[in-house]
Amino acid sequence: MVGAAGVGKTMVLREALRLGVGPSRRVALVRSPIDWTDLLSSLSKRLGGRAGGSVAEAWSALGDAVRLCRYQRQAVVLAIDAEHATEEGGDCLDIRRLAHIDPHPEARVTVVRSLRTPRVTVTAEGDWELPIRVVPLTRTECSDYMAAKLTAAGGAISIFTPTAITRLHGLAGGVPRGIDRLASLSLLAAIERRSAAVTPDVIECIGGGWLEDFDRARGVPA
Repeated sequence: MVGAAGVGKTMVLREALRLGVGPSRRVALVRSPIDWTDLLSSLSKRLGGRAGGSVAEAWSALGDAVRLCRYQRQAVVLAIDAEHATEEGGDCLDIRRLAHIDPHPEARVTVVRSLRTPRVTVTAEGDWELPIRVVPLTRTECSDYMAAKLTAAGGAISIFTPTAITRLHGLAGGVPRGIDRLASLSLLAAIERRSAAVTPDVIECIGGGWLEDFDRARGVPA
């Protein structure tokens, strides 16, 4: 699963895993592992296994944990949320090996990887791979997203005027992380102005400098 920074890959991954958990499926999620040994050890511990002090020990520990799940007739989902990883080099080959960590015919292992790929085109290589690209929200999706967030916080989408939502969506480029930050700043600005609603001018008053900082954090050239 690939996408730009802040587009919501972690949110999508966590929700998918939440919906996939069940008595016949074990899920192990690791976010931003330090190195290959840390990744393998963390996945093993998430499955109830042991850690390993070296790559070989960690690989063996994870293999034992996956086999134990097979004995219990449980499928295994190994999920890796690595924001700054790339598909270049041997790391990609190591990740693919995880799908075959238990070669038994009855083993059911799925590997899900979330990463940022600003310059790499990800395509399927083999029958087991399914690339999924997470894209920015549309204007309508942005409104629905904000409505869900505000409702959860005890508010209402009506506090943002329709034109304000349009401007917010445009400034944030449909990126959920940017929408969250700009909407929060807009609410604070509206409170300071003693305004009953967030209007486009409220967003404009904070959007310029914020947009430069946000683009810089996403790696967008000036």
